[in-house]
Amino acid sequence: MMSDTHSLLGRYAEAARAHGTATEKGDYKEANRKHAQLVAVLRELRSDERVGALAELLGHEEPYVRCWAATHLLESDATAAIPVLEDLVRRPGFLGFTAATVLKEWKKGTLAVEH
Repeated sequence: MMSDTHSLLGRYAEAARAHGTATEKGDYKEANRKHAQLVAVLRELRSDERVGALAELLGHEEPYVRCWAATHLLESDATAAIPVLEDLVRRPGFLGFTAATVLKEWKKGTLAVEH
């Protein structure tokens, strides 16, 4: 089970990184494909009640991986997720904007996270 979780986290991280890259390039088709992969892995983690494993990615070197992991952990571990998003808010461009929007919507109670 642990190696399977490790494999899922690797797939999640790669999809999150590639989504960020495609988004910054304006390649919405590739971004949409990577988002679909990200959500598929997330659903698998949630179905086995392993979504908490995403906490391992909160310190990932790639900021988009940290952003997605923090976003998907808000429901189960806001204490760990919020500081990561608050740190990312200071980043320039789309990443900072995304983190700020996630936090704003979370605080309002209107954040819609894919399940």
